[in-house]
Amino acid sequence: MNMKNLFITLTVFLCASFFIASCKKSDLVSDDPLFQSENKFTTTVQANITGRIVDQNDEPVNGATVIAGSARVSTDINGEFLLTEVNIPANAGLIKVIKAGFFTGYRTIPVNSSSTKYTTIQLIPKLVSGNFSAASGGLINANNGGTIEFSSNSIINESTGAAYNGNVKVSAFFLNPADAAFQEYMPGDLRGIDANNNVKGLQSFGMMVVELEGTSGEKLQVAPGKTATLQYPIAAALRAQATPTIPFWHFDEVQGIWKEEGSGTKQGDNYIAKVSHFSFWNADMPESVVDIEAAFRDKHGNGLAYAKVSFTRTNGDTRSGYTDASGNLYATVPAGETMIMKVEDNCHSALFTQQVGQFSKNINLGQIIVPVSSANLNISGKAITCGGAPVKDGILEVTLDGRLHRAIVSNGNFNINITRCDNNATDAVIRVFDMSSAMLSDAMHMSVTAGNADAGQISACSIKSDQFISLNLNGEAYLWEVNDNMNLMINGISGQSNTFIESSKDGGFQTLVTGFSGATTAGTYNSNQFEFYPTIESETAYTQGASPLSVTITSYGANDEYVSGSFHGDVMRRGATDNKLFPVHGEFRLRRH
Repeated sequence: MNMKNLFITLTVFLCASFFIASCKKSDLVSDDPLFQSENKFTTTVQANITGRIVDQNDEPVNGATVIAGSARVSTDINGEFLLTEVNIPANAGLIKVIKAGFFTGYRTIPVNSSSTKYTTIQLIPKLVSGNFSAASGGLINANNGGTIEFSSNSIINESTGAAYNGNVKVSAFFLNPADAAFQEYMPGDLRGIDANNNVKGLQSFGMMVVELEGTSGEKLQVAPGKTATLQYPIAAALRAQATPTIPFWHFDEVQGIWKEEGSGTKQGDNYIAKVSHFSFWNADMPESVVDIEAAFRDKHGNGLAYAKVSFTRTNGDTRSGYTDASGNLYATVPAGETMIMKVEDNCHSALFTQQVGQFSKNINLGQIIVPVSSANLNISGKAITCGGAPVKDGILEVTLDGRLHRAIVSNGNFNINITRCDNNATDAVIRVFDMSSAMLSDAMHMSVTAGNADAGQISACSIKSDQFISLNLNGEAYLWEVNDNMNLMINGISGQSNTFIESSKDGGFQTLVTGFSGATTAGTYNSNQFEFYPTIESETAYTQGASPLSVTITSYGANDEYVSGSFHGDVMRRGATDNKLFPVHGEFRLRRH
């Protein structure tokens, strides 16, 4: 629910120790698993889950595969998905997101059969951090901070268990708990099972994801009896709380829960730990937690669906979740702590804040009533081609309140409904893409508030989009054009500008990913990643060999301008043992967002 700046008229009833008499619990769902003490992580329910998948620029990720239980769906052009009647554990419903070019995303939420649950997941770009020889070992700097040190002769083929002695490609990313978006891209939730098989809440001092690949694209792991050494930088805001030793936890990618395994020691402003395998690793202090239930309502009694609610304690540690379709929230928070509870809209602006906390047991906060007004906007209009005919097949893009929205243009007509963060007058930027001609309109600026807005007639005839990616692999030609899913991302991490090209078509079955570091101007650079899936079958994939591709950038525009260039070199078939090389070359021209 998108609402903003309501503090003057806000009426709140909290079922805490100081407001127990004014609680209403009749509207709350009673079957939530967090409140069933005998429920662990195996009892399943049939649930509905919806949500949105975004990249690190908070832009929607189209064509991502979202999996829960045995069900799977693909995200639409707005990065949104809906899973219906899926059987998953009630206390730990695991949602898994797969998209080429990103690390697999995970989110663990409590679910029930009473109301549709909501979540968002921000995917982490999977960029190559470095390479080392398995025979000699090496030190790799992870993207965004931290290091991984490998000893000699410590790597095996994950599927066969055979010793591996070739070159190792490392993709690694450090998840900094001081990052404002940490809870959006971290896997699972901050619950774990300790060494004594007790469920604990966790306060993270840093996480890292590490994946290893061989020269043929085969997945690699640390050999039995061997370890790798992780170094995590401790964020300045957490150094006063950092203890001499800290438990380490790995993420169980099947159960969706952190599990304690080993510990780390503090050396200066870093934690150092040895690990025997790779997935996500987390440096956390365990703590006691309580479960909270609350019902967020407007003044008419309507539930505030899919609102983000966060709890921040005095040391800055934050836990967050989303209300369900009925406006109900179920969350786990630290016990005995004073916290600020905040409700946010889609623009990350606070709707409401209230001090709560020092709970010693599970608690039902009752109804939190927020009188709000509607701020729904509908934009409609017509789109024509250069010849004045209706655009038969196109895409509408509306940038409003800092968020990108998309809709289909069909037979010259478009219509998009947007729930705004407020009803104040603001500027909407509207573009229309004609997918048949690869033409797009000028950016149309339109002042909007709420209600119905007529954009009139927009001509998709001003600019030749010229967005494309062409690829020739061993004499076979492939082409992605404006009607396919193409993304260009630029991430400034580890002191470098990492340019990352990702595209897919045919429902995501044909996917290309390539990336290169250091480019901010025209010039020639080495690629740090190449993956191409001609079909959905992974055995048909091609990957970068021992030598990088040569990438020539002919133009590197600013935001809303273009990055153009070409690439060439040799690639290998993933998993092949003959080390056969295949020539590849291609060109691209993509607009920066």
